Amino acid sequence: MMSPSKPPFDPRTLPGDVDEDEHRLFLEAVEHLESVPDKDRVAAAQGASSGLRRLRPSKSKRARPEAQLDLHGQTTREAIPTLGRFLAEAMADGLKVVLVITGKGQSSPGRTGVLKGTVEGWIERHGERYLTAFSEAPRILGGRGAYVCYLRRPKGDRDVPY
Repeated sequence: MMSPSKPPFDPRTLPGDVDEDEHRLFLEAVEHLESVPDKDRVAAAQGASSGLRRLRPSKSKRARPEAQLDLHGQTTREAIPTLGRFLAEAMADGLKVVLVITGKGQSSPGRTGVLKGTVEGWIERHGERYLTAFSEAPRILGGRGAYVCYLRRPKGDRDVPY
């Protein structure tokens, strides 16, 4: 015996628990979309071209930063150039691991970490020049409010085994 088939889904039909005006506004908004990006595909494509690895935060204390930069209280306009100079100097000095502290954004308006997001985005887009990998810090080093950054070897320093 065949079971009755469901009618195909039609987004123009209104489910019983949705306001008609809300539904109309939604359909109008969707009508103007050209495409919806697949964030996983975009992230994979960006990651494929980069030599920078994002690591999982370490739960152990293995990360031993040799220097740290605390960006608390800085604006994004101040923090990004400071971060670039810090990473360049740390790499030139032959450091292997550094800690970049952004804070979690708990005291920011809306409790969103604007600086944290900006720093993470900058590292993902421009960090390959200085870093081989990065991760959120383990809890003991600041957790979600900091990044452990693993630096590249300085050019011409190939004899130093890392």
